[in-house]
Amino acid sequence: MIQKKKKLLIFGHYGLPNWGDEAILDGMLKLINEDKWDVTAVSPFPENIMRDHGIPSVPPPPCGIRSYLKGFLAPGKWLSTRSAIRDADYVIFGGGGLFQEQPKRALAIWCSYLQRCRSFGKRILIIGNSIGPFLSQASAEKTARLFRSIPFFSVRDHRSQEALIKMGVPELRISLSTDPAMALPQKRREWKKRKGILISLRREDLSEDETKHVQSFVKYCKGKKIPVEFLSMQTRGSRDDLLGRILAIPVTIPGSLDELREKIVSSKLLLGNRLHAIILSLLSETPFLAISSRPKMMDFLKSCGLSEFSLSKIPSRVLLSNKADSLLKKRAVLQSRLRSVARKEKKKLGSLFPDFF
Repeated sequence: MIQKKKKLLIFGHYGLPNWGDEAILDGMLKLINEDKWDVTAVSPFPENIMRDHGIPSVPPPPCGIRSYLKGFLAPGKWLSTRSAIRDADYVIFGGGGLFQEQPKRALAIWCSYLQRCRSFGKRILIIGNSIGPFLSQASAEKTARLFRSIPFFSVRDHRSQEALIKMGVPELRISLSTDPAMALPQKRREWKKRKGILISLRREDLSEDETKHVQSFVKYCKGKKIPVEFLSMQTRGSRDDLLGRILAIPVTIPGSLDELREKIVSSKLLLGNRLHAIILSLLSETPFLAISSRPKMMDFLKSCGLSEFSLSKIPSRVLLSNKADSLLKKRAVLQSRLRSVARKEKKKLGSLFPDFF
């Protein structure tokens, strides 16, 4: 007798595309048994979800006056979402820094979605997340009240584990795992076939001085005849591409996750403050220098033992250049270490989902 598949609904920041979030979803789908689960994602761009992941999607629930007004103007808009939540056997809030306050409205939005799923009596799992930081005690307490009824959390760093325990979540419900994108296959490329430096920076996280230091670094690289290219991780709602134009270097806007990964594995060094640019560098054995503009970067690197390859900010062009030169000189040892760390992180994927998955 053929066992009927269970229905799984995944909430996340998918379909924009922001290639970091697409890597998270792709990684989760690689770990979910398609013979047991029918998977639907929540996304405002269903055509992107079907194209990039091959699964159906429904639009996000209304959250705020503007989205409710859209619902009144198009009464059937949210029916598919309501049905997907109602029919789901499990709902996953999957990966990334969903429950934190950067940007400002993020926490309110995700807590609203979480509360809506709870109102349907759904079984909810928080998978592969970073938790916090919270800007106020009130925000932490509000989130804690929603979290206490959730039976399973997997987090990608120690600080998030400690944050959940402080919020009153029983330790037995928390699994210290890794980022879901670590389920993607490792990629390798001979060093002699690699060239140049990739820059993947979120412009809004850089100060004016830091932007000037990066400009000076680019000039330094050009003076040494080192090719430099800007890699855009997000094609909507981001000013990253503008930074590439300010730096006066070629800008690559990938059309797929595979295209993005090919660009990373073909490079000798990546400078970035986007977490998944760094995670994909780890999987590609591409030396990197991470700028921890947001806590999730340092939290993840600390948890996997690579925090020395991170700067909290860019203090000067000279320091940036010295760090880059040092990493390139030690690249053979560094690549071996990245390979080893990637293998260890992949072993943690066994604790990303509950055992019944």
